[in-house]
Amino acid sequence: MVLKCCVDSCYSIKRPNLSFHRFPLGDPERLRQWLLSLDMDVNTPLRLLSKLFVCQKHFQPDDYHSDPPLQPSRRHRTLRTTAVPDRFRHQDEQNPSSRTSSRW
Repeated sequence: MVLKCCVDSCYSIKRPNLSFHRFPLGDPERLRQWLLSLDMDVNTPLRLLSKLFVCQKHFQPDDYHSDPPLQPSRRHRTLRTTAVPDRFRHQDEQNPSSRTSSRW
């Protein structure tokens, strides 16, 4: 099974130097923030969410703990407990004009 980002219009798949993050299933309020930010149904069953991942392209650099350089045993950076993904962030990296304000 190929690990891929669950965010609409993001086609990232697992590769070296690209981290993927699980939904914070143990923290109901934070989970709700993630779902709302990603424009997902807040009633999505946990069994489904446990199989989904969000890639690092949807987080700001300051959403991560400032860890020392990655060691071979650590394959991804650690998110801060305040980190909330942005579903449009990956589009901004590809094309700054791709983010539309019509959603607001």
